[in-house]
Amino acid sequence: MSKYHALITKARELVRENKIEEAITLYQEAFHIDSDIDDLLDLGFLYLEVKSYSLAYETFRVVMAMDTQNARGFYGMGLWYEEHEDYPPAIENLQIALTFDPFNVDILFDLARLYELNQDEKNAEDYYLKTIALKPNHFWANLNLGSIYESQDRLEEALLYTNNAYAIDANMKMVAYNMGVIYARLEKYEEAIKFYHQETSKKDGYYQAYYNLGLIYKDIYQNYEQAKLYYLQGIAQNKANYYCWYNLGCVYALIENFSEATNCIYYAISGCQQIIKDIENDKDLCEYRKSEEYQRLLEWLKR
Repeated sequence: MSKYHALITKARELVRENKIEEAITLYQEAFHIDSDIDDLLDLGFLYLEVKSYSLAYETFRVVMAMDTQNARGFYGMGLWYEEHEDYPPAIENLQIALTFDPFNVDILFDLARLYELNQDEKNAEDYYLKTIALKPNHFWANLNLGSIYESQDRLEEALLYTNNAYAIDANMKMVAYNMGVIYARLEKYEEAIKFYHQETSKKDGYYQAYYNLGLIYKDIYQNYEQAKLYYLQGIAQNKANYYCWYNLGCVYALIENFSEATNCIYYAISGCQQIIKDIENDKDLCEYRKSEEYQRLLEWLKR
Protein backbone atom coordinates (compact mmCIF):
# COMPACT_ATOMS: atom_id res chain seq x y z
CA MET A 1 0.00 0.00 0.00
CA SER A 2 1.34 3.43 -0.93
CA LYS A 3 1.90 6.06 1.73
CA TYR A 4 -0.97 8.10 0.26
CA HIS A 5 -3.46 5.22 0.58
CA ALA A 6 -2.17 4.33 4.04
CA LEU A 7 -2.85 7.89 5.23
CA ILE A 8 -6.31 7.95 3.65
CA THR A 9 -7.17 4.56 5.18
CA LYS A 10 -6.10 5.74 8.61
CA ALA A 11 -8.02 9.00 8.17
CA ARG A 12 -11.19 7.07 7.35
CA GLU A 13 -10.71 4.97 10.50
CA LEU A 14 -10.45 8.16 12.55
CA VAL A 15 -13.68 9.46 11.01
CA ARG A 16 -15.45 6.27 12.07
CA GLU A 17 -14.11 6.90 15.58
CA ASN A 18 -15.44 10.48 15.35
CA LYS A 19 -11.91 11.92 15.62
CA ILE A 20 -12.61 14.46 12.91
CA GLU A 21 -9.80 16.95 13.51
CA GLU A 22 -7.19 14.18 13.52
CA ALA A 23 -8.67 12.76 10.33
CA ILE A 24 -8.48 16.16 8.63
CA THR A 25 -4.80 16.43 9.49
CA LEU A 26 -4.10 13.06 7.84
CA TYR A 27 -6.12 13.97 4.74
CA GLN A 28 -4.11 17.19 4.43
CA GLU A 29 -0.85 15.27 4.82
CA ALA A 30 -1.93 12.77 2.16
CA PHE A 31 -2.72 15.52 -0.34
CA HIS A 32 0.90 16.68 -0.19
CA ILE A 33 1.69 13.34 -1.82
CA ASP A 34 -1.19 12.81 -4.25
CA SER A 35 -4.92 13.52 -4.61
CA ASP A 36 -8.13 11.79 -5.60
CA ILE A 37 -11.40 13.61 -6.28
CA ASP A 38 -13.49 11.41 -3.97
CA ASP A 39 -10.96 11.81 -1.17
CA LEU A 40 -10.93 15.59 -1.70
CA LEU A 41 -14.70 15.61 -1.43
CA ASP A 42 -14.57 13.59 1.77
CA LEU A 43 -12.28 16.27 3.17
CA GLY A 44 -14.64 19.02 2.01
CA PHE A 45 -17.54 17.45 3.89
CA LEU A 46 -15.34 17.11 6.98
CA TYR A 47 -14.52 20.81 6.73
CA LEU A 48 -18.27 21.53 6.76
CA GLU A 49 -18.67 19.33 9.83
CA VAL A 50 -16.07 21.29 11.81
CA LYS A 51 -17.32 24.64 10.41
CA SER A 52 -14.14 25.41 8.46
CA TYR A 53 -16.28 27.04 5.82
CA SER A 54 -13.62 28.82 3.78
CA LEU A 55 -11.64 25.57 3.41
CA ALA A 56 -14.82 23.66 2.53
CA TYR A 57 -15.74 26.22 -0.14
CA GLU A 58 -12.27 26.10 -1.69
CA THR A 59 -12.27 22.30 -1.70
CA PHE A 60 -15.65 22.05 -3.45
CA ARG A 61 -14.66 24.80 -5.90
CA VAL A 62 -11.48 22.91 -6.85
CA VAL A 63 -13.40 19.66 -7.37
CA MET A 64 -16.04 21.35 -9.53
CA ALA A 65 -13.28 22.88 -11.67
CA MET A 66 -11.69 19.44 -12.08
CA ASP A 67 -14.96 17.65 -12.85
CA THR A 68 -17.86 19.83 -13.99
CA GLN A 69 -20.32 16.92 -13.70
CA ASN A 70 -19.41 15.76 -10.23
CA ALA A 71 -22.66 15.39 -8.28
CA ARG A 72 -20.96 15.33 -4.86
CA GLY A 73 -19.12 18.56 -5.66
CA PHE A 74 -22.38 20.40 -6.37
CA TYR A 75 -24.00 18.68 -3.38
CA GLY A 76 -21.25 19.87 -1.06
CA MET A 77 -21.43 23.40 -2.42
CA GLY A 78 -25.18 23.37 -1.86
CA LEU A 79 -24.70 22.36 1.76
CA TRP A 80 -22.10 25.13 2.08
CA TYR A 81 -24.72 27.68 1.00
CA GLU A 82 -27.19 26.13 3.44
CA GLU A 83 -24.75 26.69 6.30
CA HIS A 84 -24.81 30.36 5.32
CA GLU A 85 -28.64 30.33 5.16
CA ASP A 86 -28.51 31.30 1.50
CA TYR A 87 -31.17 28.91 0.30
CA PRO A 88 -31.74 29.79 -3.39
CA PRO A 89 -28.14 28.98 -4.47
CA ALA A 90 -28.15 25.98 -2.14
CA ILE A 91 -31.23 24.66 -3.94
CA GLU A 92 -29.71 25.46 -7.34
CA ASN A 93 -26.56 23.48 -6.57
CA LEU A 94 -28.50 20.48 -5.32
CA GLN A 95 -30.72 20.56 -8.39
CA ILE A 96 -27.56 20.43 -10.55
CA ALA A 97 -26.22 17.57 -8.41
CA LEU A 98 -29.47 15.72 -8.98
CA THR A 99 -29.11 15.94 -12.76
CA PHE A 100 -25.90 13.90 -12.45
CA ASP A 101 -27.21 11.51 -9.76
CA PRO A 102 -31.03 11.51 -10.03
CA PHE A 103 -31.71 8.62 -7.64
CA ASN A 104 -29.52 9.80 -4.77
CA VAL A 105 -31.77 9.66 -1.69
CA ASP A 106 -29.55 12.00 0.35
CA ILE A 107 -29.68 14.70 -2.31
CA LEU A 108 -33.44 14.32 -2.73
CA PHE A 109 -34.02 14.56 1.02
CA ASP A 110 -31.73 17.55 1.50
CA LEU A 111 -33.36 19.28 -1.45
CA ALA A 112 -36.74 18.77 0.23
CA ARG A 113 -35.36 20.25 3.47
CA LEU A 114 -33.98 23.25 1.62
CA TYR A 115 -37.27 23.93 -0.10
CA GLU A 116 -38.95 23.74 3.30
CA LEU A 117 -36.41 26.14 4.79
CA ASN A 118 -37.06 28.45 1.84
CA GLN A 119 -40.80 28.29 2.66
CA ASP A 120 -41.68 26.46 -0.55
CA GLU A 121 -43.87 23.70 0.87
CA LYS A 122 -45.12 22.52 -2.52
CA ASN A 123 -41.64 21.59 -3.76
CA ALA A 124 -40.68 20.32 -0.30
CA GLU A 125 -43.66 17.96 -0.38
CA ASP A 126 -42.71 16.79 -3.88
CA TYR A 127 -39.13 15.94 -2.93
CA TYR A 128 -40.08 14.29 0.37
CA LEU A 129 -42.45 12.06 -1.61
CA LYS A 130 -39.66 11.26 -4.09
CA THR A 131 -37.37 10.39 -1.17
CA ILE A 132 -39.99 8.10 0.34
CA ALA A 133 -40.67 6.46 -3.03
CA LEU A 134 -37.01 5.40 -3.17
CA LYS A 135 -36.65 4.72 0.54
CA PRO A 136 -40.02 4.11 2.25
CA ASN A 137 -38.39 3.70 5.68
CA HIS A 138 -36.72 7.13 5.61
CA PHE A 139 -37.62 8.37 9.10
CA TRP A 140 -37.07 12.09 8.61
CA ALA A 141 -38.73 12.31 5.20
CA ASN A 142 -41.88 10.75 6.67
CA LEU A 143 -41.78 12.89 9.82
CA ASN A 144 -41.12 16.15 7.97
CA LEU A 145 -43.79 15.45 5.38
CA GLY A 146 -46.26 14.73 8.17
CA SER A 147 -45.39 18.10 9.73
CA ILE A 148 -46.02 19.89 6.44
CA TYR A 149 -49.42 18.25 6.07
CA GLU A 150 -50.29 19.11 9.69
CA SER A 151 -49.44 22.78 9.04
CA GLN A 152 -51.73 22.66 5.98
CA ASP A 153 -54.61 21.13 8.00
CA ARG A 154 -54.37 17.91 5.96
CA LEU A 155 -54.67 15.93 9.15
CA GLU A 156 -55.36 12.45 7.80
CA GLU A 157 -52.31 12.65 5.53
CA ALA A 158 -50.31 14.10 8.41
CA LEU A 159 -51.30 11.16 10.57
CA LEU A 160 -50.40 8.65 7.84
CA TYR A 161 -46.81 9.87 7.35
CA THR A 162 -46.15 10.68 11.00
CA ASN A 163 -47.37 7.21 11.91
CA ASN A 164 -44.98 5.81 9.29
CA ALA A 165 -42.12 7.62 11.05
CA TYR A 166 -43.34 6.34 14.41
CA ALA A 167 -43.37 2.77 13.07
CA ILE A 168 -39.81 3.20 11.79
CA ASP A 169 -38.44 4.49 15.12
CA ALA A 170 -40.82 5.28 17.96
CA ASN A 171 -37.95 6.30 20.23
CA MET A 172 -36.76 9.28 18.21
CA LYS A 173 -37.30 12.71 19.70
CA MET A 174 -40.38 14.58 18.38
CA VAL A 175 -42.18 11.68 16.69
CA ALA A 176 -44.47 10.86 19.62
CA TYR A 177 -44.95 14.59 20.21
CA ASN A 178 -46.03 15.09 16.59
CA MET A 179 -48.44 12.17 16.88
CA GLY A 180 -49.91 13.84 19.96
CA VAL A 181 -50.35 17.15 18.12
CA ILE A 182 -52.24 15.51 15.27
CA TYR A 183 -54.51 13.46 17.53
CA ALA A 184 -55.28 16.56 19.61
CA ARG A 185 -56.25 18.44 16.45
CA LEU A 186 -58.46 15.50 15.50
CA GLU A 187 -60.04 15.88 18.98
CA LYS A 188 -58.91 12.40 19.97
CA TYR A 189 -57.57 13.61 23.28
CA GLU A 190 -56.93 10.30 25.00
CA GLU A 191 -54.72 9.24 22.08
CA ALA A 192 -52.97 12.61 22.19
CA ILE A 193 -52.29 12.25 25.93
CA LYS A 194 -50.86 8.76 25.38
CA PHE A 195 -48.35 10.03 22.82
CA TYR A 196 -47.44 13.13 24.81
CA HIS A 197 -46.67 10.86 27.77
CA GLN A 198 -44.45 8.75 25.53
CA GLU A 199 -42.58 11.90 24.52
CA THR A 200 -42.06 13.08 28.09
CA SER A 201 -40.83 9.63 29.14
CA LYS A 202 -37.83 9.93 26.81
CA LYS A 203 -34.53 11.15 28.17
CA ASP A 204 -34.33 13.82 25.46
CA GLY A 205 -38.09 14.24 25.01
CA TYR A 206 -39.45 17.52 23.70
CA TYR A 207 -40.42 19.61 26.72
CA GLN A 208 -43.28 21.32 24.84
CA ALA A 209 -45.29 18.11 25.32
CA TYR A 210 -45.87 19.23 28.93
CA TYR A 211 -47.35 22.50 27.66
CA ASN A 212 -49.72 20.66 25.33
CA LEU A 213 -50.77 18.27 28.10
CA GLY A 214 -51.52 21.30 30.24
CA LEU A 215 -53.70 22.77 27.51
CA ILE A 216 -55.76 19.59 27.20
CA TYR A 217 -56.35 19.35 30.94
CA LYS A 218 -57.06 23.08 31.28
CA ASP A 219 -59.20 23.71 28.21
CA ILE A 220 -60.83 20.35 27.48
CA TYR A 221 -61.15 18.59 30.84
CA GLN A 222 -61.10 21.66 33.16
CA ASN A 223 -58.87 19.63 35.47
CA TYR A 224 -56.89 22.58 36.75
CA GLU A 225 -54.77 20.75 39.29
CA GLN A 226 -53.54 18.31 36.65
CA ALA A 227 -52.96 21.16 34.20
CA LYS A 228 -50.95 23.01 36.84
CA LEU A 229 -48.78 19.95 37.39
CA TYR A 230 -47.93 19.67 33.69
CA TYR A 231 -47.10 23.36 33.37
CA LEU A 232 -44.79 23.11 36.37
CA GLN A 233 -43.09 20.09 34.83
CA GLY A 234 -42.66 21.98 31.55
CA ILE A 235 -41.10 24.91 33.42
CA ALA A 236 -38.79 22.52 35.27
CA GLN A 237 -37.55 21.30 31.87
CA ASN A 238 -37.10 24.83 30.52
CA LYS A 239 -37.45 27.87 32.75
CA ALA A 240 -37.69 30.10 29.66
CA ASN A 241 -40.87 28.33 28.52
CA TYR A 242 -42.84 31.56 28.90
CA TYR A 243 -46.11 30.22 27.50
CA CYS A 244 -46.06 27.59 30.22
CA TRP A 245 -45.64 30.38 32.75
CA TYR A 246 -48.51 32.33 31.19
CA ASN A 247 -50.86 29.34 31.13
CA LEU A 248 -49.87 28.47 34.67
CA GLY A 249 -50.97 32.00 35.53
CA CYS A 250 -54.26 31.34 33.74
CA VAL A 251 -54.79 28.20 35.83
CA TYR A 252 -54.19 30.19 39.02
CA ALA A 253 -56.68 32.77 37.75
CA LEU A 254 -59.28 30.07 37.09
CA ILE A 255 -58.94 28.74 40.65
CA GLU A 256 -59.00 32.37 41.87
CA ASN A 257 -55.49 32.43 43.27
CA PHE A 258 -55.03 35.87 41.76
CA SER A 259 -51.78 36.70 43.53
CA GLU A 260 -49.99 33.71 42.00
CA ALA A 261 -51.66 34.47 38.68
CA THR A 262 -50.08 37.94 38.73
CA ASN A 263 -46.63 36.57 39.52
CA CYS A 264 -46.73 33.99 36.72
CA ILE A 265 -48.21 36.27 34.08
CA TYR A 266 -45.79 39.08 34.89
CA TYR A 267 -42.82 36.69 34.62
CA ALA A 268 -44.14 35.39 31.30
CA ILE A 269 -44.52 38.89 29.84
CA SER A 270 -41.10 39.98 31.12
CA GLY A 271 -39.58 37.17 29.07
CA CYS A 272 -41.88 37.35 26.03
CA GLN A 273 -43.40 40.76 25.38
CA GLN A 274 -45.86 39.53 22.76
CA ILE A 275 -47.80 37.72 25.48
CA ILE A 276 -49.07 41.10 26.69
CA LYS A 277 -51.59 41.18 23.83
CA ASP A 278 -53.37 38.14 25.29
CA ILE A 279 -54.22 39.44 28.74
CA GLU A 280 -57.05 41.80 27.73
CA ASN A 281 -59.12 39.18 25.88
CA ASP A 282 -58.19 35.77 27.28
CA LYS A 283 -61.38 34.12 28.51
CA ASP A 284 -59.42 32.38 31.27
CA LEU A 285 -58.74 35.80 32.81
CA CYS A 286 -62.33 37.12 32.92
CA GLU A 287 -62.58 37.10 36.73
CA TYR A 288 -58.94 37.99 37.18
CA ARG A 289 -59.39 41.23 35.19
CA LYS A 290 -62.02 42.32 37.74
CA SER A 291 -59.57 41.90 40.63
CA GLU A 292 -57.17 44.25 42.36
CA GLU A 293 -54.36 41.92 41.36
CA TYR A 294 -54.98 42.72 37.70
CA GLN A 295 -54.46 46.40 38.50
CA ARG A 296 -51.23 45.45 40.28
CA LEU A 297 -50.11 43.62 37.14
CA LEU A 298 -50.87 46.67 34.99
CA GLU A 299 -48.88 48.88 37.35
CA TRP A 300 -45.91 46.52 37.16
CA LEU A 301 -46.09 46.53 33.37
CA LYS A 302 -45.91 50.34 33.28
CA ARG A 303 -42.56 50.36 35.09
